[in-house]
Amino acid sequence: MPCKLKQRRQRRLKADLWWWREEAMDCKARILEQADEIAVLRQQVFRVPMPVLVPAPIMKLVATATSEPEICLKCNDGARLGCSSCAYRLK
Repeated sequence: MPCKLKQRRQRRLKADLWWWREEAMDCKARILEQADEIAVLRQQVFRVPMPVLVPAPIMKLVATATSEPEICLKCNDGARLGCSSCAYRLK
């Protein structure tokens, strides 16, 4: 008859083996679920919008006004319609 220490070790080893098997089965189930999701995503058709050529006159009609100020032609500064000296001149 084996001693109590050997029996205890065998019980712990069996318990550990059972735990590792359960973990492996859970991991396998998760991996299979993810593989199914990947397969579904691969089957979906991804449509890429193609560029459309629009004539310039139509683009001018469609163009929206921006909130950016006009650029000063003298100093090329866009802040407050130009630098301080040019801004006073434009008013």
